Amino acid sequence: MVMSRVLKSVIALLFLGGLIAGGIWIARSITWPLTVAVPPLGDTTSKMLQALGREASQSSHWVRMKRISVADMPAAAAALQDGKVDLAILRTDVGLPSKAQTIAILRTYQVFLIIPPNSSIESFSNLRNRTIGFLPGPPEDQALLDKILTYNNIPTTSVNRLQLTPAEAGVALGQKKIAAIYVVGIPGIGISSEAYAAAAKATKGTPQIIGVDEADAMVKHFGGLQKVDIDAGSFGGVKAQPEEDTATLAVTLRLVAKQSMSNYVVGEVARKLLEAKTRLASTEPSVMGIEAPDTDDTQFAIHPGAKAYFDGDAPSLFDRFESLFWIGSAALGILGSGLTWLWSRIRGPRQDMEPVGDRLASFLKRVRQADERALAELEDELDSIVLQLIEARSEGTIEGDDINTYAIAVLHGRAAIAERLAFLRQQQGQGME
Repeated sequence: MVMSRVLKSVIALLFLGGLIAGGIWIARSITWPLTVAVPPLGDTTSKMLQALGREASQSSHWVRMKRISVADMPAAAAALQDGKVDLAILRTDVGLPSKAQTIAILRTYQVFLIIPPNSSIESFSNLRNRTIGFLPGPPEDQALLDKILTYNNIPTTSVNRLQLTPAEAGVALGQKKIAAIYVVGIPGIGISSEAYAAAAKATKGTPQIIGVDEADAMVKHFGGLQKVDIDAGSFGGVKAQPEEDTATLAVTLRLVAKQSMSNYVVGEVARKLLEAKTRLASTEPSVMGIEAPDTDDTQFAIHPGAKAYFDGDAPSLFDRFESLFWIGSAALGILGSGLTWLWSRIRGPRQDMEPVGDRLASFLKRVRQADERALAELEDELDSIVLQLIEARSEGTIEGDDINTYAIAVLHGRAAIAERLAFLRQQQGQGME
């Protein structure tokens, strides 16, 4: 009889050990597969995203992102709005979907003109009846120029536009085939730098940089735009340009998520991006355009998970594992059943445990009305109940069926405390707002 009990106990322990090992394997295998709608982007931005994707895939096993190519920016916005993808890369001047919230800024594109030395052009308002060079870019660049022209009461059809490469634009400017080069990009980086260098070579002088003087007013008039400054000296040379900070318009390229996405998952995506940027900074300079959004921004919604990460207020342990609650409950249930079976085989007959049952019933009723101080006291009381159960079990005064019942009640009690505490803290946060 003794050997039979020992053998059963060994088998039970091996079974439980297998369950624990299986649970660890499942936990390490859990991932959040995320789909990202990606419209056509410039060469520099595409290379940056590819480098980010390779680097980020090695930094976390929790989140995996799959790229879904779409036709254009509106298609990416529609895919996110319709729930066909989890994330999307969008420009703010396209019109962000109502369900979209920012995770990170990938690029800040500034709007400006490159004009030859001694040009009579002083602002965008002087472009009427002129021909300008247009660098490769998405259709949104043309639409943005139309907004600027319309604001200045210039018919959009009065400005002739030639699609040119940076090198071709520089030559055309030197030959006076175009009056200016229109740029939507990062000053001094990528195609803007190439176009400026080509213009300087072709004109044998120092090209000038013209911003958007009416930026402040246009931001109020059109959605999705921002007023920024082109930093003095962004374009190097014998005489760096512009000579002083120059006001202009900007649009941002953003990684956005559905507002319903888990705060923890969004925070993890933000972490992956910023860590990948740090590691790639020396080999892929284009990643330096990635930045955290202004968490106090009222113009573009920031996802709470990203805001918490960038503010150094990462989601709580309770928040992080909210998605795994039912998995954890199932695992605990299996372990509890295994323990119940084990103790029912090796312990003595049942004795009266009604006092413990009464304490648990009273405990659960009080949790629903408790404040934070009372919850701390109730947690101590629950610990004392657990100790009483352990003592009863070790003395053989409780059977397996009772252990299972009380274990479920204890787990429910701890969940009730966590739920009540989360509710109280949420109420406090709303009160401060």
